[in-house]
Amino acid sequence: MARAQTTWSVHVVSPLNAIPTAVRTEWPDVALVHASESQPADLRDALRWLKVAARLPVLVVTARGDVEHRLLAVELRIDDHAIEPVAIEELYARIDQLVRSRAALRRGPLGDLTLDAKTHEVARRGHRVRLTPTEFAMLARLTASPNEPVSVEALAEAGGLDLARRNTVQVHISALRRKLEPTGPALIHTSSGRGYYLRPTPEIDAEQRLALLARREQLVKEREEAVARRTELLARFESQRRHPR
Repeated sequence: MARAQTTWSVHVVSPLNAIPTAVRTEWPDVALVHASESQPADLRDALRWLKVAARLPVLVVTARGDVEHRLLAVELRIDDHAIEPVAIEELYARIDQLVRSRAALRRGPLGDLTLDAKTHEVARRGHRVRLTPTEFAMLARLTASPNEPVSVEALAEAGGLDLARRNTVQVHISALRRKLEPTGPALIHTSSGRGYYLRPTPEIDAEQRLALLARREQLVKEREEAVARRTELLARFESQRRHPR
């Protein structure tokens, strides 16, 4: 049985140094980099940003005789690599596989947090959260590697912030916490000396919430009954002490 292709779109970005701005605007599922005629230093910077700052899966296309660019892709542990000439069907298949892999990684780990890379809509436990483009870019970077510390430098790069002003990252993290955490437990945590990490919390559906609420009400009732019994026993003890037989 043929497997249905996932839905994705293509945005052409040139030159390589325009990639960060384009990614922050669209935040794609996969980055395809055509390495032909690019300088190794420019290609290294672009690939490093995509892998370290944006944490996106990357497909690099190089010319058949371009050994230097292929070695660079191997060095930076690029997710996939194709050599020209490459059939469009093969290219689509490779992109489709990377999109599916990314979706599989993101499907479960985010818990009660949902993040739409295309519309930039964010919600937690069904409550929509409005973020600035910089906040969204930093949150997307954190969700790309849940439970793993992300350095201040990587978050600054993802958000397009000046690396010289490290305190601005803390300001944006504080804003994210204010917006995300009133609707649920703490989500973004500090890793001393290593940066910040996102610890997803389990999603609770309506039935679970009702069950938890019923259990809480039952516990409150039991506690009130216990207090009432204790009060009654103390009253009896005091009465017997004052009026002994």
